[in-house]
Amino acid sequence: MKNILFIYLAIIISSIPYGPAHSQENPAQKKEKPPYSRPIPETQEAKRFTGFQGQANNQAWIHFKYARELAADGKLSRAVSLYEEFLILYPDHELCFPVMIEMGKILTRQNRKSYAIDLYRKAYQKRKESEEGIKAYLEAGRLLSDLGEIQKAKTVFEEIILNENYTELANIAQNELNSLPLLDL
Repeated sequence: MKNILFIYLAIIISSIPYGPAHSQENPAQKKEKPPYSRPIPETQEAKRFTGFQGQANNQAWIHFKYARELAADGKLSRAVSLYEEFLILYPDHELCFPVMIEMGKILTRQNRKSYAIDLYRKAYQKRKESEEGIKAYLEAGRLLSDLGEIQKAKTVFEEIILNENYTELANIAQNELNSLPLLDL
């Protein structure tokens, strides 16, 4: 009797369909999965370029990078010209602040300090509440003292000292202010 039960059970089990070869689905109805069923992870390069809003923004980045590379290669006059074009073409772009800072550094190296002071002040106006903005204003104060405009430099340093958010920069401004009377001789 046991042998008959085992044979009967083996017949029943062997008649049960399993696996893809025995499925009852019509192969024509199966949906093919795309070759990449999982999303492809974004690279840093892809993330940087997906944030752009159209061709104009992409052109602004290209303009900025080109000017920065010219400056790195020592072609300072051409870099300044491109930075000036950038500020005219893209006055509200997020890169205006770094353009002003880079341009201010170049102009200081070229001994065109009064133009650099204007740029540092404009950069400060764009980002008054940030550390970078205050650093730009501090640089404007230093250049003013270099040009002998002691009263204007004092005003700049005093304004930075009043800013309570950045005590380290306020201390630097206080040291600059303390050294001004020595320059006023």
